[in-house]
Amino acid sequence: MDNMPCDKNRQTLVRLSVAVALCLPAVEPAMAQVGLQCSQKLAVGRFVNCGNGGYLTIGPTGAQKTGSGCFTFIDAPQQALCKAMTFATTGTLKISMSGTKLSMTGAGKITMDFFNIGTAAGGRTKTYTSGSLTASPLTFGIGGRMKIDNGEAAGSYSGKMTVTVTFTN
Repeated sequence: MDNMPCDKNRQTLVRLSVAVALCLPAVEPAMAQVGLQCSQKLAVGRFVNCGNGGYLTIGPTGAQKTGSGCFTFIDAPQQALCKAMTFATTGTLKISMSGTKLSMTGAGKITMDFFNIGTAAGGRTKTYTSGSLTASPLTFGIGGRMKIDNGEAAGSYSGKMTVTVTFTN
């Protein structure tokens, strides 16, 4: 009888060790790297500001709209297009942008904000779950809104943001 608690403890220890060993392989795939390729940059293109400034929005599907301003487009704006590659379709893929605003430099200073990933209401963080992950690679668009002030200097403007893709199994 005195040996019984000791045997139970040994069995419990053995079971815990086996459970930990079984969990370890499940963790490794979650740490696999996901490749990211962006084949097209977010570009507003050339336009003429024929009013007193306003907003230009390029959606993640390439749709464009203007708000509180008058703009004539010379070139068609384009959304950014990226592919997340090499992931399993059972898990969660999270795509996020590094900041809420991007200050672009050039002849003056223009700001981009209200970034959307995947859909017009996607926001700057988009999560795809097992139900929506049907294949690898996953192609997604990124759009944003650019504010143009009245009297903004003509010229080229550019800036960079970081896009992070995280896959968890």
